[in-house]
Amino acid sequence: MLEKKEGKCIVSASYGDVVMSPEDAITLLEIYSRTESYEHHTNYTTKEESHHVWDSPNLVRVASISTALYQCAKLAGKRENK
Repeated sequence: MLEKKEGKCIVSASYGDVVMSPEDAITLLEIYSRTESYEHHTNYTTKEESHHVWDSPNLVRVASISTALYQCAKLAGKRENK
């Protein structure tokens, strides 16, 4: 668990689509609406580093699926690459 400290946190998440309840999706959208984008840049030629923060575009998409489709997808599990 993260301890609450002063300042900001950088959260990195590289994931595809995830499934959650509509209530959790609303909570996630509310949280994302309050976020800013962050980038740490290193110029490897000069070894200079810079940090950048700016208003975030809306990067979250929410779509609903039926219970039947969810159950079929859950039954299929993770797709195997062949």
